[in-house]
Amino acid sequence: MSSTDIDALVMLVMFDLWKSEEEDLKELINEIDKTNKLKGQQRELLQSLNKQKAVANEKIREEYKANTGVSTSQTKIANIPVTKETVQTPRLNIKYTRAPHFPVLKDPGQMSLPELDSAIRNTTSNLQSLEDISQLDQLALQDAMQKQAQILQLISNIMKMEHDTLKGIIQNLR
Repeated sequence: MSSTDIDALVMLVMFDLWKSEEEDLKELINEIDKTNKLKGQQRELLQSLNKQKAVANEKIREEYKANTGVSTSQTKIANIPVTKETVQTPRLNIKYTRAPHFPVLKDPGQMSLPELDSAIRNTTSNLQSLEDISQLDQLALQDAMQKQAQILQLISNIMKMEHDTLKGIIQNLR
């Protein structure tokens, strides 16, 4: 094999590595998008729950004024923790956290005050967990983008060396 063939093979391998890195970055960005959508949904749910809690509190105050106090039911909502499933991209093994799935709660308008309180605590906890996941994934994305930039810089340096070598050979022939 000549040095030109070796250089071409190195370029081919480096370009393939760059393409793999790009595909892994796309996968990571898709997961970050999913997490961001989940954060938006959790924020909307939290806002809805807080509004419903304010309505329920007002209703309880009105009932208390009309009667001499009405007890509310003491039902509880199960606290469902966010599980962090860490996976790796198939090509370059970049670690990231897959967007979790949350159970669908019943309509806030049909919840009792203790259920609303529990749902608000759970939603706030879920939102904080999603924020943590998002920060970790953004760091992984930043690291992967730096790796891709290094690969691209290496490809550029190899091409420049090859160009300079060929340019030197041509000048020596003259």
